[in-house]
Amino acid sequence: MRGLAGKTAVVTGGAQGLGEAIVRRLSEEGCDVWLLDRSESGADTAQGIAAETGHPVRFERIDLADAGQIAALAERWKQDGVHPAVLVNNAAAFVFKGVEATSADWDRILDVNVKGTSALTGAVVPLMKAAGGGSIVNLSSVSGFVGQRQFATYNATKFALRGLTKCWAYDLAPDGIRVNAVCPGYIRTEAFEKSCELLGIDPAEEDARVSKLHMLGRQGRAEEVAGAVAFLASDDASFVTGSDLMVDGGLYGNLSNGRINGAVKSYSTASRGPPETAASRRSTTQKKLSPRLRRGGQLFTSTQACGTHFVIRPSSTHSTT
Repeated sequence: MRGLAGKTAVVTGGAQGLGEAIVRRLSEEGCDVWLLDRSESGADTAQGIAAETGHPVRFERIDLADAGQIAALAERWKQDGVHPAVLVNNAAAFVFKGVEATSADWDRILDVNVKGTSALTGAVVPLMKAAGGGSIVNLSSVSGFVGQRQFATYNATKFALRGLTKCWAYDLAPDGIRVNAVCPGYIRTEAFEKSCELLGIDPAEEDARVSKLHMLGRQGRAEEVAGAVAFLASDDASFVTGSDLMVDGGLYGNLSNGRINGAVKSYSTASRGPPETAASRRSTTQKKLSPRLRRGGQLFTSTQACGTHFVIRPSSTHSTT
């Protein structure tokens, strides 16, 4: 991609999954990358990618829900003369609930996905202006276009990211800063394999089922999403701003055209039968899990789809996108 070599890039949630793929791609393009994540595993990820690409990858442990940490990091960057030209807002918290969501549920997901993302962007923009402009890429999702059962909390933040993208594009255009969103569909990562293992589902069978939801007949790959991010960050997208780039293999097109009957189905085999209540779905799924995964009747597992790695919290189903 043109114009990325030698630039400083910041990627949030870069320790694993899509974030790791984005860090690797930008590093391969010659960027000096700052990997931000709340997990200490980000240090190993950064070291490994730097060894592969030969370009600096620096790890910074940070919780985007902590405004103080964001302000301190920005001040340190200012003092050290760090001027990011690329910001990729990939990190996210995951709470999957409907109308029963409590104020605490909303705080948990909004503090990271909307408020934290906004706070970090606000802290980086003055540094980006000092660099002469740049590109901001927000990771939204197909979930930012559709409604899904018991996903109100999550989808609301993905819709919000698309709205922020368009508003920031207006606000920052005079400063030479472009703002766009990438909206993935089902993305196959190691987390998909792990989820199938935890749920007792055959990965090949589940992949075949999920793949049929897409026009291209397969799940996406993390590096394909990373390629889209690199494009939007590069000079090759110099006339692109305020846009949503779908990287979904035609999933949203199928949904829009009514080619998928009802909501996108879940990873749980319980979703393959007749319509059920949320309680019966949870009960069926719990029976399939080993006792060690059914602590106190609560589900604790993880999966990855539509560009996100999430933890299934108590009272949620295994629906994705």
